[in-house]
Amino acid sequence: MSAVLHAPTHLPAALPKLRAAACRRAGTAEQLRARLRRLAGSPDVLQSFATDWHAPREVGPRGTAPWEDTSWEDAASTPSTGALHAALREGRLDFAVHRLRDLSQRGRILLPEDLTLAALLPREDARDALVLAPNTPPVFRRVAIPELPIGACLGLSDRLREAQLRHLRPDLRFRALPGDAAARLRALGNGDQTATVLSVAALRRLDHPGRSVLPLDPELVVPAAGQGILAVTARAADAATRRLLRLLDSADSRAAWAAEGALLRALGDAGAVVAAHAWPLPGGLLRLAGLVLPPEGGEPRRATLSAPIGEAAALGTRLAEALRRDEAAPVTRDTVGVGQG
Repeated sequence: MSAVLHAPTHLPAALPKLRAAACRRAGTAEQLRARLRRLAGSPDVLQSFATDWHAPREVGPRGTAPWEDTSWEDAASTPSTGALHAALREGRLDFAVHRLRDLSQRGRILLPEDLTLAALLPREDARDALVLAPNTPPVFRRVAIPELPIGACLGLSDRLREAQLRHLRPDLRFRALPGDAAARLRALGNGDQTATVLSVAALRRLDHPGRSVLPLDPELVVPAAGQGILAVTARAADAATRRLLRLLDSADSRAAWAAEGALLRALGDAGAVVAAHAWPLPGGLLRLAGLVLPPEGGEPRRATLSAPIGEAAALGTRLAEALRRDEAAPVTRDTVGVGQG
């Protein structure tokens, strides 16, 4: 389900040398540095790449900062998001790398007016995965999700994952497991949680061993829109840097986000919990899986549709209409079975 980034046959003239960039993961920084060097044909195209970026004291707990144009603030899910925006706007960085989910809200990219989305990187594995606690006995897979013992406790911090798993396995117990992916993994063995659920992409970035990781079928446990996609932001007025960053852009990621974002925009404003995941198929097609949990409760509904990749946004709209008209199949517990003890 991942896309491959192909180098262009020719490079734009007068590529700039970038002073500084920042992202949150050292591994991501090294991969991007190497890719920029290769594409630009210059070993010193980027002078510095900061990682483990921390927000300054004046940045608020949700990534807010004392700027006048605050329409984007609710999308900033960590202090680092607001700090990176500030560093870009002040000229201390030439570009910054974020999780796409940290820049979006209900299918809309929310940025200050003087910043722009310069590139979407090739998508990593977007599936969610069950991560077993160290003291959890091995489990087996029967159909689509692993069989956990009846009454097992899952430590989660995500409403979307909990809502889907709670419906599929009403016997399970759920407990809040706050913090980022690394913190949740550290806490997993310190309580009575049997497992947690994290994205495969996050687990790979953390080099988590695969022996206790069981990926979940993305058409059944549908990932969050934008999951597994990294986004690169730059100043809107910096045309030279944007021209260079365009070399990193993935058409498959753009198409996937166009479809997923359209589905969220059509359904998310109504207060429903919505999951969306799109991936390319052979023959220039795009497949979109969507799931909606109505705000008033009731049966979750899911559906999948395919369309030419050039009609990605329209595909998201059509799938939303199908879900609204109840043309989707209800998610039933018979699909996955229940643990045997």
